Amino acid sequence: MAVDYATLKKGGFMRQKQKNCFSLRLKVVGGHVTANQLATISEVAEKYGDGYVHLTTFC
Repeated sequence: MAVDYATLKKGGFMRQKQKNCFSLRLKVVGGHVTANQLATISEVAEKYGDGYVHLTTFC
């Protein structure tokens, strides 16, 4: 099955240099995240990643 990278990118997924590795960009309005949202992000990081989350800003 072919992967549609353009559609993944529109959904916030970005392909990494490593094979079969992606990063996910989350947009947070005003920088406000609830504890429940952070818990969900943590669950996704544990399940699909190495349990790490990298936070940054975009101006």
